Amino acid sequence: MSRIEEKYIVRVIKSNHAKDSGNIGWVNPDTDRSNYWTTTYTQLEHADKDAELIAEAVGTDVDPKLIDQAMTPEYSERYAELFDKASAKKVDLGSSQQLQKFVKSQGLSPKETELLKTRHKINKNYGANEQFLGIGITKDVNSPGGLGIVETYSLDKKPGQLGDLEQAGILKRVGLTSY
Repeated sequence: MSRIEEKYIVRVIKSNHAKDSGNIGWVNPDTDRSNYWTTTYTQLEHADKDAELIAEAVGTDVDPKLIDQAMTPEYSERYAELFDKASAKKVDLGSSQQLQKFVKSQGLSPKETELLKTRHKINKNYGANEQFLGIGITKDVNSPGGLGIVETYSLDKKPGQLGDLEQAGILKRVGLTSY
């Protein structure tokens, strides 16, 4: 087991989710597990950008061929484009029927359809949304260069509520001010 050198990890949560009864990340009601991204790089440093090693590190099975293709910087741009188009048309990419209509309307090939399904499943289950660039850095929508912070993936098998975690000294909530 490797030792984490950083003393702190950071997770930004909107205020309405940062209540005492809130969690660090979305908790899946079927598994009671929480998936979320944080900014501590050394947790997965040994895995570099290898999707299979990252998945193994967090105890997840993968189909490396499709994941490797769906998580590239090039496909991340394509996914963001398709995600925006689907959102504008109010298409739920998680619905097989709506997805099939959407891919047909976009003229996507069978391979492109499988990549879209794979990337959307990764987004839904693990949070690699349309802002994930595929290079271990999230897109900063306010930056002229577009590059944000380095992120790593966390899988919390027993997520606690924020109030309890703070009371136990495990986390500290800090309010951010916007100007």
